[in-house]
Amino acid sequence: MTFDRPPTAGRGQTLLPAPVAPSSPEAVRLLRIGWLTDPALSELPIEELLTELLDRVRTVLRADTVVVLLVDEGGRELVARAAIGLEEEVEQRARVPLGAGFAGRVAAGRTPIFIPEVTDADIVNPILRGAGVRSLLGVPMVVEGEVTGVMHVGTRAPRTFTGDDAALLQLAAGQAAPAVARARLHQALDREHREAAALQRSLLPGGVPDVDGFEIAARYLPARSEIGGDWYDVVELPEGRIGVAIGDVAGHGVAAAALMGQLRIGLRAYALSAEEPAETLPRLDRLLRSLGDGMATALYAVLDPRTGVAEVASAGHLPPVVVRDGGARLMEIAVAPPLGTFACSRYAQSSTTLEPGAMLVLYTDGLIERRREALDVGFERLRATVRSEPAEEACARIIETLVPPLGAGDDVAVVVLRRTG
Repeated sequence: MTFDRPPTAGRGQTLLPAPVAPSSPEAVRLLRIGWLTDPALSELPIEELLTELLDRVRTVLRADTVVVLLVDEGGRELVARAAIGLEEEVEQRARVPLGAGFAGRVAAGRTPIFIPEVTDADIVNPILRGAGVRSLLGVPMVVEGEVTGVMHVGTRAPRTFTGDDAALLQLAAGQAAPAVARARLHQALDREHREAAALQRSLLPGGVPDVDGFEIAARYLPARSEIGGDWYDVVELPEGRIGVAIGDVAGHGVAAAALMGQLRIGLRAYALSAEEPAETLPRLDRLLRSLGDGMATALYAVLDPRTGVAEVASAGHLPPVVVRDGGARLMEIAVAPPLGTFACSRYAQSSTTLEPGAMLVLYTDGLIERRREALDVGFERLRATVRSEPAEEACARIIETLVPPLGAGDDVAVVVLRRTG
């Protein structure tokens, strides 16, 4: 008969029994702390985080209800945001004034509060009584010294919550509070970005005119984060000519968008009274200077549908692309300083002739610039993308090929003009 010999430890090593579930109070407490402060929770979207965290709180504290209330934008009330066992609070968006009732006093006093018997306490939320909750424990949610909400648990049988229970609940509240703050910040930034983008779109043309002799297509895409000052315009001029402008105001946000709107309206007015692009840009430069500090690039072209001649002047803006059956090339133009930088009373003017089927493509730097990449690479990428085709199809191809699916890091404006003959 043989016997299994117990394994022996190496020198300086001690064998321990196989791990089992912790049984000592201290081990159980540490396990609960680790479960409530699990770093993986912070990687979850806010809805999943609250759902998972509240479920863990209910398990760890053996509670029947768990609720998170957040301070509203006015800073005067707590609004139910997530709950287990008291879901009707969230459904009805229950509100508690700061300083009033159980949760309101927790927030105002910035301290945990334990209520052994709800029927004997000052409770302003009727849902708690209606749900049969008997005992409550609540703690404040604090981020960078500011109270952002309250987390509380309850039981339907009388219960004495201890200081350890309050410490565990405070750990959970400390896990939830920063996540909620981040989610609110992202929502606010997203709302601000949408409002700024809507403002900028309202300052751009609602569409492009139908012009005999040319197909015209245009696109504007705001940056995926903060909008800039990109703009374009197409103006019908006397004698059947058309003026096409594109530009980029330095800076980002609402201020850049507002300045862009002023420049676009100014250029439209000057274009209708000036004969040539070289006469229009100096006036726009003076307008920008009169508005205060600011800088912008701009390119303005006047095209004659009868002859196909395009006269172009640039204030620091990127050269247009001319597309013919033989391929695409950058138009050679004389470039003056950007608007608002150096007083420039004279702008050189360049010209090209578009045969039927040829195209002129105007764009802003957000279309071709990439970090840590030479500008020539972006020019080549654009040249390789464009081809002689209907203007709308060409514009769609440029955006689809050169703008990332989630949006560019900078605003993008594109105008495509194709001479039809």
